[in-house]
Amino acid sequence: MLMIFAFGTVIFLLSYVLTRFIGHLLSIQDDAFIPYQFKKDPYIYIFLMFAMLICAVYFLPPYFKDAIYPPHFIWLVTSFVFAGLIYFLFLLETDKLLDMSIVIFSILSTFLFADKSALADLAPVPWWLSALGVGFTVSLITLGSRVLAGLTGVFSLVMSMLTFGLFLVACFGGIPIYLGLMSMAMFGAFVCIFQFNAFQLHLKINEGAMMSATFLVCMLLLGGMNELAGPSMLILPLYIIAELLWSLCAQYILRRKETDLCFNTVYWSAFQKSANIGLIYTIILKICIINIVLSCFQLYAQNAFTLPLLALIINFWLLSKLNVAGQEESTLKDINNNFVENIKTEIDDIKQHFGKKD
Repeated sequence: MLMIFAFGTVIFLLSYVLTRFIGHLLSIQDDAFIPYQFKKDPYIYIFLMFAMLICAVYFLPPYFKDAIYPPHFIWLVTSFVFAGLIYFLFLLETDKLLDMSIVIFSILSTFLFADKSALADLAPVPWWLSALGVGFTVSLITLGSRVLAGLTGVFSLVMSMLTFGLFLVACFGGIPIYLGLMSMAMFGAFVCIFQFNAFQLHLKINEGAMMSATFLVCMLLLGGMNELAGPSMLILPLYIIAELLWSLCAQYILRRKETDLCFNTVYWSAFQKSANIGLIYTIILKICIINIVLSCFQLYAQNAFTLPLLALIINFWLLSKLNVAGQEESTLKDINNNFVENIKTEIDDIKQHFGKKD
């Protein structure tokens, strides 16, 4: 255990220091409107750093590879190729092709690298149906990460907690050590990016970079699923799924039409209501910590669905608190009462909408 923490700390510090160096060189100094230049794109260098550190972890001594199903190096190469293509397609501004490619890459990766025994363990359905479901979930998380682009620090905060959660699950023996150490290579970078962007934009990470990095993290989650820790791997990124579902509901059911889904997210709504940005980060941090704790508990749970469902409910409940964070409620009872009243109002709006004649 001590050796895991020692190696994890070294990898974290390397990633943090290198990202800090990249940030100081490529800081935009609050000027978000400068023309895009490929050679000054920080994610290009961060992506290469991920490749270097994660490949170094893969070639660590054999006692770090305590996997039930040892991964092939082609899995690592393919993950970076697909993640690189996602970013390249984003830079080409091909939105429909990008979305379709993410879905294809996610499903293809699942069919290529997910173990059939692990897939069969997820649900009593044919393995290919489980693979299809896992592939769509990976694409949902990857595409959903772009809704975290509304505030500069939200994405890096969520991803730093997600990757740290992977490391903790590895420390508890739920997934192989190498996956935990790979996640530390990304954890250091996300922590550093959050420090740069927490309150003002200093290191520009665009939506394409978010989706590319999220796809890489999803490949680590896929590796954890192969170790029969699928439910735990699902709990860790639940905040992204919850925010995406919330914004889709607001956009298409409640008819709150926005030019971008991120403007219908809960954290953005709270920010628009003048909620303190520190409070927004605090509630998001609480959600992520709860997801990490439940993910670790899930390792010892007999039921594969109870804790993920509970985690999703808790995520939505805490999002409801964040949704009214900019108002003057002073107690939890007031917040919950306001949430119930909002639900009743929304139901009445839906009834009126569907009751209208065309």
